[in-house]
Amino acid sequence: MLNNEQYVLFSNIENQNYFYQLSGMKNRYKVIFFSIFIVTLLPIDIKAQEESRYEKGEVEFVNSGLVQGLIWLVSSSDGSNSIYYKFDVTSIAQNYSPDDITLFRIFKGDKTFISDDVIINDISQRIFVQVHFTGEYNLYSYLDPFKKVFYIKDSLKNNIELQNTHIMPGNLNNYEIAYKREYIEVLKSLFGLDTKFLKYIEDTEYSVQSINELLTRFHETKNLDFRQYPAPLMGGWFTGGGISYTNLTHVSAINDSFISKSPFVRISMFGGLILFKELIEASFEVSYSYGIIFHDNHIDESGNITHYYEDIVRASILGPEVNFGIKPVNLGRISTTISVGINYNLLHNYSRALTEEILYNDFNYVEKSYFVEFQKPSNFFGFDIEVGVSYEIAKSSSFKLSYRYNHFLDSEAGFQKMQNASISFIKYFKK
Repeated sequence: MLNNEQYVLFSNIENQNYFYQLSGMKNRYKVIFFSIFIVTLLPIDIKAQEESRYEKGEVEFVNSGLVQGLIWLVSSSDGSNSIYYKFDVTSIAQNYSPDDITLFRIFKGDKTFISDDVIINDISQRIFVQVHFTGEYNLYSYLDPFKKVFYIKDSLKNNIELQNTHIMPGNLNNYEIAYKREYIEVLKSLFGLDTKFLKYIEDTEYSVQSINELLTRFHETKNLDFRQYPAPLMGGWFTGGGISYTNLTHVSAINDSFISKSPFVRISMFGGLILFKELIEASFEVSYSYGIIFHDNHIDESGNITHYYEDIVRASILGPEVNFGIKPVNLGRISTTISVGINYNLLHNYSRALTEEILYNDFNYVEKSYFVEFQKPSNFFGFDIEVGVSYEIAKSSSFKLSYRYNHFLDSEAGFQKMQNASISFIKYFKK
C-alpha cells in the first residue's frame, strides 16, 4: 500500500511521463504536417518561378502574322535556343524553334530577336540572334557556349563576324587579360575607306553601345535610314508641317447670345525632340489660321420695330505653341499619339464690317448704318489636346492624321475654341 506522499509522487511521475509522450507525439505530428506543407508548396513555388520568366512581347510566326503574348527565351549550352509562347497567363505554353518563328520582341527593354543562320563550332545552325542595329549594315549578337559574339550583316546578306580574342597574361602576377581586337581590322575594311572614320574605328570598343555609335555616324554621314535597338533615351529630332480644316467658335460682339461656328484654314510648321526610347515627343509649333466669321441675326421689338444686323469678321491668328506627346500604341508602321499643349495666340489681322438696319413697320421706314472696324492686335492664351494616327512611309518619314481641340482663355475678341482636322508630314532624324 502507498501512503499519501508516495501516491502523490508516483502520480506526478506518471503524469510527467505521459506529458513527455504526448509532447513527443505532438512534435512528430508537427514534423509530418510541416513536411506535407513544404511538399504542397514546392510545385506552387516552382510554378511561380516559371511564370516569372515569361515577359510580354510579340511574335511573328513563319506561317502567320504578328501576335502578342507571353514569351520565355530558353538558351542551351551549345548555343541553340528556343522560346515558349502562350497567348495569356491561362493558356498552355508551346515550344517553338527558330525554324518556326521569323522574329519576336520583348517589350521590356525593347529587345528584338530574329532567326538567322550562324556558324557555331564549325556547324551551321539556325538560332535566335539579338538585333542591335538595322540599316545598310545590321548588327546582331548571340551567345555561343563560351562568349558573346557580334557580327555584321551587310546589304548583300553576308555575315561578317567581329572577333575579339583574349590573350592570357604571361606574368602570373598580372591578372589583366589582353585582347587582340581583330574586329578593328574588319571595321576598317567596311568603313575605313573614308579616312575621317579611322579615328572612330580605333576608339571603338567591343560593346553594343560603342559599335552602334560607329554605325550611327556612318549612316548619318551617308544620309541612310537606320534604327537602334533599344532606342536611345535621346532618340533624335524631327520636323514637319501640316494643313488643317478648322472649325472656330466665336461670340458676336453685338449680340453675345449669338455664337457662330465658322470655317478657318490653318497651316503649321513644327520641330521637336524624340525622348525616352521614342515614347515621348516634345515639340515647338508655329501656326497661322485665317477665316471669315459671319453673324446674321434679327430681333423683333414690340412687334413694330425690327432690328437687323450683319456682322462679318475677317481674322488671322498667329499661334506659337509648345506640345508634349506620348505614343501609347506602336504596331509596326502604324502608331498612335496623344499630346497636350499650351499656346499663345496673336490676332495678326482683324477687321469687322458691321451693317445695322432698323425697320419701322408702321411707317415702312428703314434706318441703315454701316461701318468698318479695325481692331488693334490683341493676344490670348489657350490649351489643347490632340489625338492622331501616324503611318510610316519610310524609316525616317511618316504621314499623320489628327484631331485637335483648342480652348481659348479670356479672349476679348470673342474667340472661344477651335477644332482642327489635320494632315501632316513628319521627317525624323534619329540618333
